[in-house]
Amino acid sequence: MTSSGKSCRRVVRLCACRPRWRWTASGISLLILLSCSGCPAVSNLPAPGELLTLREPRFGRPYLLYVPSRYREDRRWPLVVTCHGTRPADTAGLQMKEWKGLGEMRGFLVAAPELTAASALTPGAPEQIRRQLDDEQAILSMLSAIKAARSIDDAQVFITGWSAGCYVALFAGLRHPEVFRGISLRQGNFNPAFVEPCIPFLDQNQPIQVTSAELDLLRDEAKRCLDWLRMHGLDPTPLEQFSGHRRGPEPVFAFFADVIRNRPWARIEVHEDAADD
Repeated sequence: MTSSGKSCRRVVRLCACRPRWRWTASGISLLILLSCSGCPAVSNLPAPGELLTLREPRFGRPYLLYVPSRYREDRRWPLVVTCHGTRPADTAGLQMKEWKGLGEMRGFLVAAPELTAASALTPGAPEQIRRQLDDEQAILSMLSAIKAARSIDDAQVFITGWSAGCYVALFAGLRHPEVFRGISLRQGNFNPAFVEPCIPFLDQNQPIQVTSAELDLLRDEAKRCLDWLRMHGLDPTPLEQFSGHRRGPEPVFAFFADVIRNRPWARIEVHEDAADD
């Protein structure tokens, strides 16, 4: 995935009540995760680049940013935003450990924000959606700060999530197809009530990958996610693996690279001209 890949950009100017908590299948999965030594992210790839701990300017939300050692300002770079799952089984730091070596090897920046809505223990839909909106705004603020400081290719910004991080990745990704070239959901949680606010923003041309695992407790949720996306006119790419609730960034990178090579991107921007005096 490099900025020299094919990409086509066309710009056209035209209650105070306490929430009731509930455990989903992901909550049970969390218990398994906490006792499973194979689940934490591991990467042996070298990552000699710059790892920064920063805060986005609007809310002061912390995030991690990895900048490859060969980064330079005279070219545009891809950026992957990766959303962590339920703490303590997953964190922004674990996501960064998983992704930074691949970012170094393949040549892209990695951002891992701290999130509030990425949890297997979910409240009711109104509170969950409020948290997702907060996370979405923090991610957009983070992206603005990164783009102001680094040379980022707007046509190669992607978002991915693992497990409960898929709540946020799908929500922010679907609501901002003008920002995120593609979305990848890895063995994720899904609740149709949590994505209702996305419907007015859906872009049928936005590439979406949904990964499930044969032995994963969340497999059925991935299937429901695929059904929901298809019902709303999108064409997601399913990927089924024979494994448990484990993760790895390589299939996500392969999907994003394929999007750049084979799926042209059209951005439509509408600007209202000021009325003449």
